[in-house]
Amino acid sequence: MGYEDIETMLTFHANPDLAGYKILFDPNFYNTNRFIQHQRYDPLLSFYILDEVAKEVFAMIHFTQVGEFAFSLPKSPFGGFEYDASIDRDTWINFVQFFELKLKKLNVRKIIITEAPGIYRDESTSELLDILTSQRYKVTVTDLNHFVSLEEIEGIKQLHSMERRHFRKSLAKNYKWKLESNDALPEVYSFIERCREQQDLKVNISYVDITSAFKVFPGKYRIMSVRHLGSCF
Repeated sequence: MGYEDIETMLTFHANPDLAGYKILFDPNFYNTNRFIQHQRYDPLLSFYILDEVAKEVFAMIHFTQVGEFAFSLPKSPFGGFEYDASIDRDTWINFVQFFELKLKKLNVRKIIITEAPGIYRDESTSELLDILTSQRYKVTVTDLNHFVSLEEIEGIKQLHSMERRHFRKSLAKNYKWKLESNDALPEVYSFIERCREQQDLKVNISYVDITSAFKVFPGKYRIMSVRHLGSCF
């Protein structure tokens, strides 16, 4: 079943057959069909904005339902919207109302969307968040993300003075950054699991699933650590 936005001539669909369709954007790894299928969500509820004439995908979002909750997506660092930036505000509003109605018919009472960090997005993300806010969505958690683009620097002298101070302090106190091999996965996962347990939280992906993902998607995961005096976690 679909819904047609007359003004834009785009149609909205739930779990359509996308054979022969071209995606107009480059989805993040966690929103690719291959990764999502690997997570074995049951049910998987996918909603799309399509141009059925040109056979093009303009936007998509995936959910899974747990009781009265719909999550996008619980086994990944994030889910959220993937889209072409040409979509206008009215189309977005109609699309949000479309999947809300579909989810409501499945007895969903609360929708939780985890969007990707800002570094993965462009300026159109702010507009989309404004639209969601206008549709009664609330930002409940905002994670702080700090990063240094290694592609934009040639050495420590190009770092901000504060970043240089933190870097040198870490070296002075014998903290060492290390790119680990995949063999470190059991140790690292156990460390993360203990940290989460101290906060009465759980890791959002099981050890069995993350181990499988390392094997199925070689090169997509890298383990990095900061150790003190070469100690284990």
